Amino acid sequence: MVDDVLKNVNRFVVNNFQDDAKQSTIEVLLGKFKKDQQKQMLITNPVLQALDQEILRRFLFSSSPFVPFFKKLLFLSQHQ
Repeated sequence: MVDDVLKNVNRFVVNNFQDDAKQSTIEVLLGKFKKDQQKQMLITNPVLQALDQEILRRFLFSSSPFVPFFKKLLFLSQHQ
């Protein structure tokens, strides 16, 4: 009798307080995950960022006739 009570109390504690990740996974799989529970995550790739910067640097120092237009566009997008 006492063993059953202890098992039930232990199960209650584990299910309600220690199983957050498992419960969240189950809710996602069942389609019950709420939008307000989501956290925004930004994933960056340093290799692609370095490549983008190098391409931009080479473009801005090239002799293309479009360079002044893109410099202005880049400046405006960074200062909004």
